[in-house]
Amino acid sequence: MKTPQSGFTLFELMVGISIMGILVSLAVPTFQDFGRNARVVAAQNDIVTALNYSRSEAIRRSTVVTVCATASFTDCGDTGDWPAGWFSFNDANANGARENDEEILQLWRGPGETDVSVMTAGAGADHVSFTATGLVTPTAVTKTLMVYASNCPSGEQRARRVQVNGIGSIRNDRMNCP
Repeated sequence: MKTPQSGFTLFELMVGISIMGILVSLAVPTFQDFGRNARVVAAQNDIVTALNYSRSEAIRRSTVVTVCATASFTDCGDTGDWPAGWFSFNDANANGARENDEEILQLWRGPGETDVSVMTAGAGADHVSFTATGLVTPTAVTKTLMVYASNCPSGEQRARRVQVNGIGSIRNDRMNCP
């Protein structure tokens, strides 16, 4: 008496592996886009967190607190340094630049320059300073930071914008890629 054999033939196994390979090759680009978009949203959330924290600390401490772009995490940098990171500090002389005796309150590591870009607009967009009343100095300037993936398709709403107006109100929204 013969026992029935169960299992796959070599042909069935090869067809199954081929179908699985096709499905995986279709899914990988979607997962890569998902990862890039998640890094953009995370960077936007970190920027908003830093701005809210700095504003509340300025009010709590009754002094000027500044958030600035940095590459070194000890000194403020220029507008191109936002992807490297930013920090919040007690700006005793209210000049928007950190002196050695001014206390660093919090550090945030940026998304890096591999997949995510940060573009700035507005005068003095390398830093945002909040006064003891929570206003931005200078009050007539709206600071804008735009965060987007480096391969963001032009015209698609995948970029994120963070704006801080003169009264210290922070607004974030989606916008078209540059």
